[in-house]
This record gives sequence, structure tokens and C-alpha cells, in this order.
Amino acid sequence: MNVLIDTNVILDILLNREPFYKDAERVLVLSERGFICSYITASSVTDIFYITRKETKSKEVARKLLKNILKILRIASVTETSIFEALELNWDDFEDSVQYISGKNISADYIVTRNPEDYAHSQIRALLPQEFINQIISQNWLSNGQVQIPIEEMTSLDMWSVFIGLADAISYFRKSVNKDDQK
Repeated sequence: MNVLIDTNVILDILLNREPFYKDAERVLVLSERGFICSYITASSVTDIFYITRKETKSKEVARKLLKNILKILRIASVTETSIFEALELNWDDFEDSVQYISGKNISADYIVTRNPEDYAHSQIRALLPQEFINQIISQNWLSNGQVQIPIEEMTSLDMWSVFIGLADAISYFRKSVNKDDQK
């Protein structure tokens, strides 16, 4: 199953944004475990880096977070043709139309976003992270070709113990934010 993950969902994970973090984390765990193949667009990569650097006030933290998350996610190309196709859609939000076209190009089954209403004209079903998890739960079991695991086990994982490098970066980020808050 191919899934395009919208920029806002990745930022929820990297910046530990409540109350959105946990559901976004669960989607990423499914990808890390090989149950889904998750993509972000090439244009999302630059947006994620910019926003993460701005929020963390550290280029190095932003680089480390992005490098680690890209160990799990694939990058969907944004080509000249994609841009022209997105322009032809004439949606209210051009960025969403680029996301959609990129999703079509990777044969995405779903777009996971915090703003599914932005994809009202999409032929790809757009779901909130929790709705996507519920969709997976409704199938009862997941299979990556080797083992079947009930979703209840997947969602109880501590993702940061799975992603050691990402955990280090998050820990560094949290310490630097706490230092700034104490000043």
C-alpha cells in the first residue's frame, strides 16, 4: 500500500506537536515496519527542513531530524510536468494540488493529512492520521509478507526506541528548547 504523507503530519512527529503527535507517530511506525510504503514530496522536504530549522533554531538539529526521517520515507518527485498538471487543477491551494499530482504519480492509495477537506476534489482518498489508523484496524491484521501483527501491538510501540538516531535528535531538540524556556 502506497501512502503519501502530507507535510503537516511529518512536522507533527518531528516537532512533537500535541495533540497530533501520537496518531502521526503510528502512521510512521506502520511505514518503518514495512506494512505501508510512505512517501513525502520533494517539495515537502524543503518545507520540513525550513520549518524544523525555524522551530528548533538549529540547522544541525533540522538536518539530523530530516536525515533520520528520510531513512523511513521515500521521496515522491515533483517534476515540471507535475507542476503544470497541478496548475491545471485550479484548486484553492496550489501546494495541495502538487501533493495530489505527486500522489497520483506514485499510485498512492491514500493521502494522510491533517486537512483532508483540502483534497475534496482528489481521486485519492485523504484521511486524518487517526482515520487512516482506523482504516487499517478495520482490516484486523497487517501483513508485511513475513509476519502478521495486530495493530494494537503496533500502536503501543515506543517509536523512539525503534528510531535510535531520531530519538537522539529529538532528545537534543527537547533539551535545547527546555534551555530556551528557562532563560
